[in-house]
Amino acid sequence: MDMHDFAPTIAFLAIFSVPLIAILTKHQQKMAMILRRPVDELPAYNRESMELKQMVRDQILAVEQLRGEVRELKELVAAQSVATAAASRVALPPAPLLQERV
Repeated sequence: MDMHDFAPTIAFLAIFSVPLIAILTKHQQKMAMILRRPVDELPAYNRESMELKQMVRDQILAVEQLRGEVRELKELVAAQSVATAAASRVALPPAPLLQERV
């Protein structure tokens, strides 16, 4: 194999490895900054984390309450449809009797 056969492969790797190395280096710098963060900032993050957890709990409770209300509405609609079906089976008086009442 000739060195000329590897030239396109080497060029391809060089072109795409530079941005990849830059991305990994930037990520490593960000992680190092996070780990070197002063300890006095941690209570603020803990408080914010607790607030977010409470918000999630509140949302879960609200969703559960809505599920219960939807379940009750479905039962109500089912009961009304049964009542409507039963009422539609009731025989109406013949037409002349309706006119006499008016």
